[in-house]
Amino acid sequence: MDESFAIQILRVSLLNLSVAERNMPTIGQPDKALVTIGMNGDAFGVFLIYSLSPSATEDGLYLEVLEEPSVVVPLVIERRGGDLGRVTVEWRFVGGEATPDTDFTGTGGTLVFDGELKKTVEIVISDDTEPEDNESLMIGLVNTEGGSRILPSSDTVTIVIQANDNVAGRVGFHPASRSVVAREGETLSLLVLRTAPGLGNVTVDWTLEGPFVPRTFSKSSGTLFFTKGQLNDTIHLQLLDDATPEDKDEYKVSLSDIKTFGVASSGHATLDPQHRQAVLTVDTSDEPYGLLSIAPSSLMVTTEERHQTINIYVNREFGASGAVNISYEVTAGALRDLSPIEGALADPGLDFVSGTGSVILQDGQTSVAIPVTIMEDEIPELQEFFLVNVTSAVLITTFATVPQLDTQGLVAEVSIAANDGIRGVIEWTNTMFEVNETMGTLTIVAYRNKGTYGNVSVFFYAQNLEAQQGLDYNTSETMLLFVHGERHKYVDVQIIDDAIPEGAERFQLILSKPSSGLELGTNTTATVNILASDDGHGVISFNSSQHFLLKEPTSLSSLSESVATLYVVRNPEDGTFGTVTAQFTITDTSGNLADADLRPAQGFVVLEDGVRLEMVEIWAVLDGEAEGNETFTVMLSNPTGGARLGEQLQTFVTVLENLAPAGLFRITPSINRSDTEVRADEGGRTVFLTVSRSHGLGSAVSVEWETQSGTAVASEGHFLAMGVYQSFVDSPTSAWCALPHQHSFLAMRLDKRAVVGSSHTLATLYRWQGAFVAVESIRIQEPGSCVGFALNGSTYVGVTHPGPPSAPAANLSIYKLHKDLNVTLVQTLGIESLDVKHLIIGDQQYLIASSQIFVWTRGSFSLLQTLDVQGDILSVAPVTGDVVPRLLVCVDGQNVSCVLLRWTNRRFQTPQPLKLNGRVLQAEVINTRVDETLLLVGIEGLPSSCEVLQWSAQQTLPQRRQSIPHPGLSSVHPFTAPSGTTYLMLAGLNGSSLYSWRPDTELFAVILRAPAARSFLSLPVSSLNTTKMLLASTGDDGASVYQLSAVSNQSDFIPSSGELHFAPGDRELEIACEHHRR
Repeated sequence: MDESFAIQILRVSLLNLSVAERNMPTIGQPDKALVTIGMNGDAFGVFLIYSLSPSATEDGLYLEVLEEPSVVVPLVIERRGGDLGRVTVEWRFVGGEATPDTDFTGTGGTLVFDGELKKTVEIVISDDTEPEDNESLMIGLVNTEGGSRILPSSDTVTIVIQANDNVAGRVGFHPASRSVVAREGETLSLLVLRTAPGLGNVTVDWTLEGPFVPRTFSKSSGTLFFTKGQLNDTIHLQLLDDATPEDKDEYKVSLSDIKTFGVASSGHATLDPQHRQAVLTVDTSDEPYGLLSIAPSSLMVTTEERHQTINIYVNREFGASGAVNISYEVTAGALRDLSPIEGALADPGLDFVSGTGSVILQDGQTSVAIPVTIMEDEIPELQEFFLVNVTSAVLITTFATVPQLDTQGLVAEVSIAANDGIRGVIEWTNTMFEVNETMGTLTIVAYRNKGTYGNVSVFFYAQNLEAQQGLDYNTSETMLLFVHGERHKYVDVQIIDDAIPEGAERFQLILSKPSSGLELGTNTTATVNILASDDGHGVISFNSSQHFLLKEPTSLSSLSESVATLYVVRNPEDGTFGTVTAQFTITDTSGNLADADLRPAQGFVVLEDGVRLEMVEIWAVLDGEAEGNETFTVMLSNPTGGARLGEQLQTFVTVLENLAPAGLFRITPSINRSDTEVRADEGGRTVFLTVSRSHGLGSAVSVEWETQSGTAVASEGHFLAMGVYQSFVDSPTSAWCALPHQHSFLAMRLDKRAVVGSSHTLATLYRWQGAFVAVESIRIQEPGSCVGFALNGSTYVGVTHPGPPSAPAANLSIYKLHKDLNVTLVQTLGIESLDVKHLIIGDQQYLIASSQIFVWTRGSFSLLQTLDVQGDILSVAPVTGDVVPRLLVCVDGQNVSCVLLRWTNRRFQTPQPLKLNGRVLQAEVINTRVDETLLLVGIEGLPSSCEVLQWSAQQTLPQRRQSIPHPGLSSVHPFTAPSGTTYLMLAGLNGSSLYSWRPDTELFAVILRAPAARSFLSLPVSSLNTTKMLLASTGDDGASVYQLSAVSNQSDFIPSSGELHFAPGDRELEIACEHHRR
């Protein structure tokens, strides 16, 4: 049957790299895999069919039988290999010359095997009177259900019913040739017939006997040869003509020594006992005369009792002229003395039709038949006799001479053979026995049904199935003798009692070869089933009384700590016969089923045939309740399959206490976790708090938090404030990017230089869990920028980084994120700069790096276009608000700083210059309305500034609307908040500023001063059914994530709240509280 084992990830560690504890890799879910080895080795069994007859050949697959009364052919259908489960096998007649229900009965059926290994089906051979050649019938296994299969080499048994009923023919004289008159000098022809179908070649000798054979006939003997299908032949006799006066003489032509070739002995030809002799009369003169007599073969006739008509033949000798009316009488009587023989007179009207009648012997005819009707009844009778008397013969045609009656042959005697079981029909009184091995002697009864006349006998023998003679039972094959009147014979079979555990075993007791007159009944095969003994099916118990101590499973606990492995054993060692089961139930101290704490809490242990030991695994269940130690009882009960229960029927399992199964949470200052209070000066540093979890680390849980007013107050209002939400200390950062994902909000942070203690820079992937948690890192040299995008339902991220000295100026590495957030590299492109943008036009996706346009085709990006512009490209930005996409391209040129390229024929072309002066630092584009787009261009200089160009549907080109000076400008980042307000963050190393777009004045207005940074990226994340607007900064010393909040001007601190999601294995997450700087 199927076998399974589990693989679980128990520990994960980071090699060759040191990171903060909170960034260490952890084990996620699922952390376990189940491997199943499919069922093998024919666990449900292999079926085969065969005969156990001693005369069977080819390993029991070929058998020849005679067509005789009560011939039964038992066939064994055996299930080998495994006996798992309840299976069926279908058997039926699958071919052969024999005709179902005519030549045999037993054409098919379906057997159910539920633990059994052998079953027997019976094919009954029908006895008829039709001559037949060898006929075969094939019994085959055709279909199985339940998982078993059929052994191809042993799926069919061929039974040959040997030729029968004289299929080669019965040979005798034609009626016209049985009494013939001839004269000297004539040639005489005697016709010999052979009954159909006349199979094979047959020879028969003939001999002429009489007073003067040598001087009367030229030939006195010979041999007839019948070829296959030939049904007649002729004996030619030449009478010699001499001058010696001779009286009439009678001669006999007899058939003898018949031989058959090409047909089985059971179908050999035979001589017809009534027609094997012809009478030949040699006349003395030319005068026609005749003499009537009963034919010698009809003087004494024996027949069976059945509804039929037999013929008594009357011969005319010494002349055949004229028609003769012959009268006869059928009456009770006998020609012999019945006292010394076993017989009686037949009853007219019951055994035969009595009365008188007449037949006409026509002119020239020498033989005529008298029909006599035999009647059948159901009364057992001995041999019975009656007579057929020829009473007169009248010449219908007038001749000078009158036929005479042979006074020695006036009467024929007919005997009806003993019938209807007068000597008995023998069978067993019972055909199914179930006995215990300790029974000693089994006595079965052979019963002689119907008649009990005379002394008869029947042969008795035993046939093994699973049981073996001499090991499991003892009996001797013998002839059972019944004397006259005896009906019962008792057969004793010794059942051997040994000390060996055994399963159920069977053997058969068979009656066969009845003596003459004795018939076999239907119940001639008795099956004896010796029940399993000496605990052959086993005594079931636990193999020990070990007390198991389990822990509820977590990602940090070992596999063995949460599972109890129990072993159920059956004794003694040899007591493994058959498939047995026992039920196990796990209950608590109150007797209730423990399905909430242990699984499985109940079930069945199945021990297959031959299996002594079976393992049961009981697993502790991680639930959400705090619990102390709990002890449970495992009990065995309700054995099946013949097994019984032993003494060790219970064992104990204790699930150890788990006071916080889903996690125990604490919140403490991140710097000194032993403190419960933190003092902070107004306008001082941000306070970081750590939310830690103990217990229940194997589950995924969430916890909500919020800041609450005490003596310090805070409330929402209309003033925007930026408070630190999360800090990445000592993590110099070059860029952030957001990654689209179906289930989680993801962001990637790029190292600007290696952290202390490491020689590598990383691109780190973060998942939003109420705080950003690192889930994966990619080692990459000096990453410059990144861009996330989705393709065909999968998330990708492109990371730019410098190339080696001999390679292009920069490289773009494309990574794919898998469902478990593992990252794999799929492609690397050579590009001109470290800045990359993503663009979707229609159903095509593009990456833009400086002058290079790459398109996604056939699973990878390929170069589509190189922009034709004058000067080095400093920055690009897609413009997608219009119906026709455009590309803003800013170059380091003498006259023109930026141009707009139009998307035409799958290319950006047709440049339109914009009125801008100065060297461009960065260009960005944002749509404020459906018909309005803002182009934001950072210009280097003293002072540096951000030029705002407005482009509406009514304008052919963007128009300059505003110039925002910002000394030390390093980056420009526009974004739209969930409220729909458009913001602009201008970052600089001397300080940053946040502006909002005012649709009424169509100008940006400053709303707050922000911390210094190289750049910002807006990150809208979900939290408690709302959207937080976060801003992630980059810098040479580290990175921070700020929350943009609307507060009252009277607030002492920035109010905040959130929900932290702890994944399996997560121990702690950090939050921040920020003082409100008015």
